[in-house]
Amino acid sequence: MEAALAQLRIGQIAATPVREGPGTYALLKRAAPGQWKPEEVTFALPAPARPDVVFVLMAADRLELLEEAQREASTQLSLEPAIAQRLAELQALKVPWEQAKSLEERRDLLIQLQKSTSDLLGPQRYAAYSRLLEQVVERNLLRPGPGAFPW
Repeated sequence: MEAALAQLRIGQIAATPVREGPGTYALLKRAAPGQWKPEEVTFALPAPARPDVVFVLMAADRLELLEEAQREASTQLSLEPAIAQRLAELQALKVPWEQAKSLEERRDLLIQLQKSTSDLLGPQRYAAYSRLLEQVVERNLLRPGPGAFPW
């Protein structure tokens, strides 16, 4: 490492990593004598304002949360009986869910469900339904307690 640093000008960064050991490499930058101080490194995890419902439902395999959201939507959004029934029919994904051969197929089922639900409810009621579904997911999976998703 010393030999590689000796070839650099002050402030210059090496063009290639230097091997420190098995599976360990370093990117070198030459600092002026006495000017080096450790850099503060921080790592930030994403903190979305709203849960990714498709990902969480797909990963947790908890389709019953769709039924719970549908029941709550029927009353809280004052859905007409025919629309509530159609929403329940749309969310009956158990058979295609179990037949899906991959997570991508399950994701596609949930995305198609979102589109069909949006078409059924219209923009304003779909926005309210989406918030309600997010609340159901948060309440059942994302908060600590029994049944929470084991992150």
